[in-house]
Amino acid sequence: MTAFEIHLNGQEKCVAGLNEAGVVVSAITWVRGKNGEDLSFRVGGLVSRTKKHVHWLQRPLKAGDEVRIVVVEKARADRPKVNRSESKAARQKREREYIEKKAAEFGWKIIKE
Repeated sequence: MTAFEIHLNGQEKCVAGLNEAGVVVSAITWVRGKNGEDLSFRVGGLVSRTKKHVHWLQRPLKAGDEVRIVVVEKARADRPKVNRSESKAARQKREREYIEKKAAEFGWKIIKE
């Protein structure tokens, strides 16, 4: 399988990959807002068949940290540290809230029949 070999400051942290259809993503995120700044690194994904969200690594970063991602072919990947599913009701609630938020941003009125 194709996988991501994740290194942080010269140390291998995990090998992230799926043996089935899905998505694996790694992201470095920097956010500045009213309450300060946040710099973090995350490796996670989604298993298509089960709709389970998986996470291998999530941690804050600081200036000088070095992240290296090597795309590798491996027979096995590390097990995700977190493996959670979202219920149908929770997904519908989240999607409804998103639609209502976007409608308000555009000044649209939602009419329920």
